[in-house]
Amino acid sequence: MLEPYEARDDVAVLRRWHAGDGPLFTEAARDARQGLVGQLFRRPAALACEIRGKAAVPDLPGSLGGGGRYDGLIGMFSGEAVPACGFSLGLERILVVMGERGMFPPSLATTPADVMLAVFDAADMPHALRVAGTLREAGLRVLVYPEAEKMGKQIKYADSRGIPFIGILGGDEIAAGTLTVKDLANKVQHTYEQAAAGAAILEALKQRG
Repeated sequence: MLEPYEARDDVAVLRRWHAGDGPLFTEAARDARQGLVGQLFRRPAALACEIRGKAAVPDLPGSLGGGGRYDGLIGMFSGEAVPACGFSLGLERILVVMGERGMFPPSLATTPADVMLAVFDAADMPHALRVAGTLREAGLRVLVYPEAEKMGKQIKYADSRGIPFIGILGGDEIAAGTLTVKDLANKVQHTYEQAAAGAAILEALKQRG
């Protein structure tokens, strides 16, 4: 049976599992490990600590991290028992906890990019990458849509990720050396020389606040 041990940190609980127990470990892990295995569970400041097999918050089941002695793991491949230990952290779950607790600074960007470049022909991808480099040099975070798709699908993707601007690189833009920038929130678009597009997008971002 498990024996709970409360960690000093008020956001985690270290649980010790005896050999052979612990359904959260795979069969391979149980065969490989020996001795103590620990797991970290979150403990919200406003809630009592839960230590009997369930996470303290319904939408965050499982642990934030886990590890322990894995003396048998190396021996599986080398044929020789070697003392070893390991520990891993669940980055996504930690980010969930940090977000719930307001631990991210207000200045932290919450979208993956300032602008996404939309491409309609796979042959134009090298040109799109060059334009992306120019925009990045201007100080923008740029995402290039990885496939040549219909405009609607690319707009839907950018909107779902919270990206505020789309840079359209069709055949006309490439021939003229321009970039059409679409503001998804205001539903307006303007065309700029590619060399000047970065400054224009930065100014638009500044006006958005």
